[in-house]
Amino acid sequence: MKPKSVEVYPVYICNDCGSRYCESIEYVRKVSKILCVCGKVLDLAPIETFNITPVYVTQTTHPTHQNTTNKEENKSSFVNQPETEIGESELNDSVDLLVSLGWKKREANKKVLSVASLWKKENKNNITRDNFDEFANYLFFNHSEKV
Repeated sequence: MKPKSVEVYPVYICNDCGSRYCESIEYVRKVSKILCVCGKVLDLAPIETFNITPVYVTQTTHPTHQNTTNKEENKSSFVNQPETEIGESELNDSVDLLVSLGWKKREANKKVLSVASLWKKENKNNITRDNFDEFANYLFFNHSEKV
């Protein structure tokens, strides 16, 4: 099945303080301004629409059982690689979340890294896109005090 629609939100980052804002196209059209946490007013260029063209994966054949040995080799090489508690994308998103709530970027980075270590110890897994919402709740509700 192919998707019926796609949702896209423009992201604006303040040049002065680095705060990140996601707004709807409708908001950008109607309001076209953001008051940043640093006090700067960001003027937004009006957006009519985004043109997005999906690129689908072409599958020539379905996976077969003959790749089992390759999977085992890949699995063992993956196990030998050093693991991190949080991926770069998830780290950046977590830091941006805290910065949008008034944290300084350095403090937010330090906080996310320390909480990610606690998350891994308690939950026995790394932070990924799949469990990012759970980690964000853990970050806010279990460890909301400042560093």
